[in-house]
Amino acid sequence: MAFGSARDFARALFAVACEHKIENQMCVELHEAASSVAGLDKLRDFLLCPAFAVSEKTELVARAFHGSRLFKNFLDLCVRRKAFGLLPSIAAEYKKVLDSAKGRAPVRVFSAHPLDEPSRSLLESKLKKMFGRKPEASYEVDGSLLAGLLIKYEDKVIDASLSRQLKIIRNEITEELK
Repeated sequence: MAFGSARDFARALFAVACEHKIENQMCVELHEAASSVAGLDKLRDFLLCPAFAVSEKTELVARAFHGSRLFKNFLDLCVRRKAFGLLPSIAAEYKKVLDSAKGRAPVRVFSAHPLDEPSRSLLESKLKKMFGRKPEASYEVDGSLLAGLLIKYEDKVIDASLSRQLKIIRNEITEELK
C-alpha cells in the first residue's frame, strides 16, 4: 500500500491499533504528540534536513516522545517517510476514523445564549436521526448570533440562525423588486 496523505497514515495506523486493541490509547498518544510538535519549527527543519542521517532523526524522536511500542514504531515510520510534519493532520484524521468506527458524531453547536438541558437533549435526538449516529455535541455561545443555532458536523454547516433567515428574506424581497 502506498502512503502519502494524512488520511492514508491514519487509516493504516487505526487498523493496526485495532489489531492490538489500543485504538483509543493511540488516539490520545497521537494528539499529545501533535500538540507537542505544533509550532516546533526547528524540530521540523531538523527532520527535513538531508544533512542529518535518518538514524539521528529517529533516535531524537524516540527520546523525545513516549508511548506504546506501536506508537513509537509509527513515529519512526513517519520520520523515515518524511511525513512527521503531517502529524497534526494524521491525528485529526485518526480521530475521525475512530469516531466513525465507534458510531460517534462530533458536532459543534453555536447559539446566541446557553442552551438548557431539555433543549440540548431534544437537539441531540434530532441530530442522531439526521446523522444516524450518536452526536457528541460541544456547545458554545456565539455573541454574533441574534438567535437560532449554527451546527458544524464534519465539513457540513447547518445554519438555522435568525441572521441567515433574515438574509434569505432580504434576498427574496430584493428579487421581487427587480
